[in-house]
Amino acid sequence: MNDNRQFCKHECRSTCAMLVEILRRETALMQMYDQVAADCDDPETNLLVSELKERRGAIVEHLVGKLNQLRAQGEILDGIMDSYESDPPE
Repeated sequence: MNDNRQFCKHECRSTCAMLVEILRRETALMQMYDQVAADCDDPETNLLVSELKERRGAIVEHLVGKLNQLRAQGEILDGIMDSYESDPPE
């Protein structure tokens, strides 16, 4: 059995490797939908594929927003840590 599942290693600082992987897969799925729509002549199928792609687009937007939030939080935490690591005032 080929088990290609990825388990969170909890090593992320300002991003989440698992969310990045989900984003990569969702984006690839949207590209597949584009290819199906280009190859398919059936209007009902194209409508369904279009709806599916729209839903996936909302998921991608949500993931990007969450990743941006994580990056911003990481930068804030880095700034806080830097303030403690700088030379103390004389």
